[in-house]
Amino acid sequence: MSWEAWVAPLPYLLALLLVPRVIHERRPSGATVAWLLAIGLFPALGVPLYLLLGGRTIRRRIRARTGREEIAPPSPPPLEAELGPVASRCSETLVRVGAPPPVPGPGVRFFEDGVSAYAGLMEAFDRARHHIHVQTFILGRDPTGRAVVRRLAERAAEGVRVRLLVDGFGAFPFFYRFTAPLARAGGEARIFHPTFPVWRAVTANLRNHRKIVVVDGELAVVGGMNLKDEYMAPEPLPDQWIDYNMSLEGPGVGHLQALFLEDWRDAGGRPPEPGEPLFPRPSPHVDGAESPLQVVPSGPDLPRRPIHYGVLAALTAAQRRVVI
Repeated sequence: MSWEAWVAPLPYLLALLLVPRVIHERRPSGATVAWLLAIGLFPALGVPLYLLLGGRTIRRRIRARTGREEIAPPSPPPLEAELGPVASRCSETLVRVGAPPPVPGPGVRFFEDGVSAYAGLMEAFDRARHHIHVQTFILGRDPTGRAVVRRLAERAAEGVRVRLLVDGFGAFPFFYRFTAPLARAGGEARIFHPTFPVWRAVTANLRNHRKIVVVDGELAVVGGMNLKDEYMAPEPLPDQWIDYNMSLEGPGVGHLQALFLEDWRDAGGRPPEPGEPLFPRPSPHVDGAESPLQVVPSGPDLPRRPIHYGVLAALTAAQRRVVI
């Protein structure tokens, strides 16, 4: 029997094996039917597409997290500010699907363009006394990316503990060569869910898009901006993306710190040393400390989709209008 005769049935056998998995995945019924049709009618195309794009979670990371001690910040002070009916309904839904509860938080500082976001990021780096934790989807091989690595290396050389975590897609290519100045200065850099070598590229769409910076457990910078010229730079650049970043202080920083440390552990980063001040007690004397703030995580390493359900709850609770 020729090798073609052995290979020809393989797509159909794989399709049969994948059908239970497709049905078991929690996704909209229309998407489930579409994948079943693609796999059943065109297995030679549908099977590899599903293996590459169809998975919604990194199962091994979920299993690992459920079987070990959770990293969690200390219990925050009670929230005294009252939430409105829509915000209250959304918050309750988010808590039920795994998000932490709302906490008192200071007024948020928004960065509405790439220049102010770049300045705010460098200001946060300069403020650090003990540690800087940086997580991003893309680290650009451009002036902004090089400036970030250079500033982090300078702070590491000054004795600040620096941990840099980049998603496998945004880290390619030559990540460790690009971040070598940081390593030489005593900082650490890791890749989350590498896309290479080839056998790790299955479900390569399961990326970690979090952009989190935590400084001394007291200040956080979050938002939609990657560390790349197209998002932020010291001077205005043509064709920059319109996006936002923001900085915050208070108990919410602890929730972002916990998210970073979970991802850092999943990526194989060295664990923090005992006694590191990762979760300092927030100062109660902060302007706007009673403004409610809720950190809502989402990503392929979580079993549920809090942001998805939060948006649905907000749409359902709307009483007069919805602005998107």
